[in-house]
Amino acid sequence: YGRQINIPLLNNFAQRTCFGVSAKYLTGLAYFESAFNTLSITPDSNYISVQADIITKYSLAGATMEVDPEEYFNYSFNTDEANKIPPGSGYAFDLGLIMDINDKLSSSIAITNLLGKITWSDGTAYEHRLKMNSQITMDELQEEPESSLYSGIEIDTNIAISSFQTNYPGALILGTEYSLKKIKLASNLKFGFSNELGSSTKPRLSLGAELRPLKWLSLLGGTSVGGYEEFQWGSGISMRLLFLQFAFSHSEYGGMLKSAKGFSLSASTSLVF
Repeated sequence: YGRQINIPLLNNFAQRTCFGVSAKYLTGLAYFESAFNTLSITPDSNYISVQADIITKYSLAGATMEVDPEEYFNYSFNTDEANKIPPGSGYAFDLGLIMDINDKLSSSIAITNLLGKITWSDGTAYEHRLKMNSQITMDELQEEPESSLYSGIEIDTNIAISSFQTNYPGALILGTEYSLKKIKLASNLKFGFSNELGSSTKPRLSLGAELRPLKWLSLLGGTSVGGYEEFQWGSGISMRLLFLQFAFSHSEYGGMLKSAKGFSLSASTSLVF
């Protein structure tokens, strides 16, 4: 939902100010996380000490990890009780304010994924724990190190747990955009609210450009530095045919071409009215 608002203070330097809010329903397909409380291998003149305390929490639509009682460190997943219903669900909100300074320049501020959470439901949530404290002598290391290693296992079990929640990372984004007849330049500065997978409190600066040689065709390009992904660059194309708009893009992060650490492809279709 969005609408134009009238704020006297902003009217002094903005032609128009609009406020928007969106609610998002989130679906979690799978969750798997391992916490290494202890993991050490300490050599000595007479023996090697191996200590581990690893807790794995997961939710895989009802699939469960099975521990082989006959063979240590041999795990498999039982999918007999698995279903096609996503095990996680949640919600998040986006809030934003955009100001048209003049016909060419605009600025914005937004908060994304406010209150974002995903709940992983009962019946799909499990926890596996492995705890061991093994002492392997030099003689055993040359003959049968496995037996000494296995003898130090204190816990190796998988249990069902109650439902749990995970955060859906949010961020504060400051943006600006400058438009000419056939060229549009944009930038934003992103501040993540947390340090976790896919999110970082380290600021991330993004710069982008759109060239529109034809009324129905746009060429896109941009680059970003900082944040969770560090360096990233991308390019794309957007086409509008009647009331349908298609977009395709490619990006790489951590480097360019052969030096890149990874890449992504994206495509979207929109109805314009």
